[in-house]
Amino acid sequence: FSLLAGMVNSQNERDEVANPVRILERHCTGKTWPGWWDVLHSELGAKLDGAEPLECTSKKNSKKSVVIIGMRAAGKTTISKWCASALGYKLVDLDELFEQQHNNQSVKQFVVENGWEKFREEETRIFKEVIQNYGDDGYVFSTGGGIVESAESRKALKDFASSGGYVLHLHRDIEETIVFLQSDPSRPAYVEEIREVWNRREGWYKECSNFSFFAPHCSAEAEFQALRRSFSKYIATITGVREIEIPSGRSAFVCLTFDDLTEQTENLTPICYGCEAVEVRVDHLANYSADFVSKQLSILRKATDSIPIIFTVRTMKQGGNFPDEEFKTLRELYDIALKNGVEFLDLELTLPTDIQYEVINKRGNTKIIGSHHDFQGLYSWDDAEWENRFNQALTLDVDVVKFVGTAVNFEDNLRLEHFRDTHKNKPLIAVNMTSKGSISRVLNNVLTPVTSDLLPNSAAPGQLTVAQINKMYTSMGGIEPKELFVVGKPIGHSRSPILHNTGYEILGLPHKFDKFETGSAQLVKEKLLDGNKNFGGAAVTIPLKLDIMQYMDELTDAAKVIGAVNTVIPLGNKKFKGDNTDWLGIRNALINNGVPEYVGHTAGLVIG
Repeated sequence: FSLLAGMVNSQNERDEVANPVRILERHCTGKTWPGWWDVLHSELGAKLDGAEPLECTSKKNSKKSVVIIGMRAAGKTTISKWCASALGYKLVDLDELFEQQHNNQSVKQFVVENGWEKFREEETRIFKEVIQNYGDDGYVFSTGGGIVESAESRKALKDFASSGGYVLHLHRDIEETIVFLQSDPSRPAYVEEIREVWNRREGWYKECSNFSFFAPHCSAEAEFQALRRSFSKYIATITGVREIEIPSGRSAFVCLTFDDLTEQTENLTPICYGCEAVEVRVDHLANYSADFVSKQLSILRKATDSIPIIFTVRTMKQGGNFPDEEFKTLRELYDIALKNGVEFLDLELTLPTDIQYEVINKRGNTKIIGSHHDFQGLYSWDDAEWENRFNQALTLDVDVVKFVGTAVNFEDNLRLEHFRDTHKNKPLIAVNMTSKGSISRVLNNVLTPVTSDLLPNSAAPGQLTVAQINKMYTSMGGIEPKELFVVGKPIGHSRSPILHNTGYEILGLPHKFDKFETGSAQLVKEKLLDGNKNFGGAAVTIPLKLDIMQYMDELTDAAKVIGAVNTVIPLGNKKFKGDNTDWLGIRNALINNGVPEYVGHTAGLVIG
């Protein structure tokens, strides 16, 4: 094809210069004809030049406004305030704006006097005006529940979403909504049953929105604050304020195999210990409906303080439970995932091309994991199948490649490591299944799939826990045991040792944390910095936070600004960095109690 394209394009010399052919899949000949491009240039006379690939990335619309739609009692008023606070946007309640433009007459009274049809006309007019005037200026618009009743409003919502705006459908369990609305006399009465209204509007809400957030009922203040943190991280993620990072060092994700997370909320946090992400195996869920799946994602976010989610629908051919040919449902599930702003989406490389590119083109800020599994053990790691799949993943421009093979013998692990070593141009998850492949899970670096003792079963044969991997890696010399200390005086009642040592035990790490009680920074230098070859770091408390600074080779910006050190970090070669993490503790305490995490240029005043 590259030769044919060059021939068609090169009818005369000027055309070749004016309309160069861009080859996007240069890797595709890597296995079948590695020297093809040299042949094309030197023997066939084609002129070749390097070019940067065309990026298929979403543009961040940092000031595009957010429109929040949903049924009455879905929490639009409260969450709109959270949204504006989290993004530093201005908030406009369109019902309040309506009343201001109608001599402060309430919506309820206007409907009584003029009817619903006239109200819808005015509602649509106001909405179109604010979108036209302020759609690109960083606003949050909270709408009335019935804005989707008007075809003209629906078109305006869809047009705004298509232009890069955020139309967020906020929803919760319809039964809770019905109970609330039936007991609230302050809202205009429906002329029909609430459930009938929901049945009519549900499709419109989904049709008009490009994002969705499930806001469950909260019965306690702690739940309320957890929901706020969850939403704040969600809105920051979908708008690009919060970057989704792919781990660069040793990391793991735990694979959930529950059919319903509702009764597992207390276990979800310990299940995720030691993991940088959590995988929802949607094919294991009891129900594939939008409400059920969205609720599962909401439960997981609240319970784990929004640890990044990997959304996976594993087909039967790839070792999962999802029917291979149910493409309509699969598309719907991927749409749910992207609207819910999941951080990662697993995209099988064996799926039809149109589905793959549909996901790629709609991914927004979601990172795509291109995956391929060989459960039957059909392919050795030096087989062309893996090379071709890797090139396919490069062509799709996925963010992470995930390959899972089957170890028939130990040598299969050596072949895998050779493949890993020669494919470093994309983050690569590569492991072998079965007990013979356990070593590959230990040696995998980025986002190793793991299981937990608290799960009913593992997601794949041979999966290990984080603790098992760390213990095996330590036995191989991969983790060097370290001794860490809390230093200062008095520290007799310090809980740091039991806190850290418990963590090491849970994660299978070989380290030890102890107390070193002294008021002398010089003694810390002599006994620990210079005298302990296994020294792994220290937490510094009074009276040493200032005195210890003289023995630091480097200081972080935080330590410089605060003027004190509470953490000593070994750099190797008897050099040490001083840091101060007190501000992180203060910041996290504020965030955990409702202060917005992303506040833009808002100023603060500290008193005391």
